[in-house]
Amino acid sequence: MRLASQTFGRRLKAIRRDRGFTQAELAALIGRSKQSVSAWENSVCDVRLIAVEKCAAALECKVKDLLAPLDKPCRAARRHGFGCSSDYSSK
Repeated sequence: MRLASQTFGRRLKAIRRDRGFTQAELAALIGRSKQSVSAWENSVCDVRLIAVEKCAAALECKVKDLLAPLDKPCRAARRHGFGCSSDYSSK
C-alpha cells in the first residue's frame, strides 16, 4: 500500500534524525543495509512488518508512531516538518 509506505518513510526519517542516528547506524542495528533504510525513507519500496517492528525497537518508539497518519504533529516530526499521532518519546 503506497500511502502507508510514504507515511512510514517520512516518519522513519523524522524519528531516526530525532534520535541522532544515520541511515547506516539504524541499518546496522536492525540487520539491514543502508540502501534498504534509504529506500524505505524515500518510499521507493514497501516495507515488511517485521522490519517496521525492528525499526521501532531500535528507535525506542512504538510501531504505531511509524505508521500513524501524518495529520497530528508531534515534537520531533514538527522539527522536521512532518506529522505524528503521538509523542513517541515515551514508551
